[in-house]
Amino acid sequence: MCETLAASRPGEALPFCDASISQGLRLFESTGHKDSRDFAALSVLGKVDAEMYLKRWAAAVRTAEIGLRRFEAAGRNMKMNYDINCVRAGLLLPDAWTALGEPRRAYVALRKAQELTKYVDRSDSSKFLLAKLSELDRRIEAAQEYTQKK
Repeated sequence: MCETLAASRPGEALPFCDASISQGLRLFESTGHKDSRDFAALSVLGKVDAEMYLKRWAAAVRTAEIGLRRFEAAGRNMKMNYDINCVRAGLLLPDAWTALGEPRRAYVALRKAQELTKYVDRSDSSKFLLAKLSELDRRIEAAQEYTQKK
């Protein structure tokens, strides 16, 4: 829900996403239900989307880094598709770094997303995940070329 609102009404999405994150984490802390933690991590990605739409680049960097840490903490056994969401966060973070004029940090963020998804079996992945992984590969290649020129 947070992600949908971020795309259509990003200004309204921020408090909604914050509430979703907070509620998800409180529920996880009180019950130990991992899907609540996973839901909160997805809400973090929605918040990053909203911050990106609003051109709040520094906030998007901070939030995307939090999202990546949450997905790393949840690990590959999370219910909300670890690989897809690591790639999504790993593509949002370099976009924000690039907007801030930090291409080297963008490159590092891309490499981190690549590292987090290195165990993906590409022969047994959804088309969506394959498209995101291909985008990640293309962007790493382009970033390597850019950083080597500088």
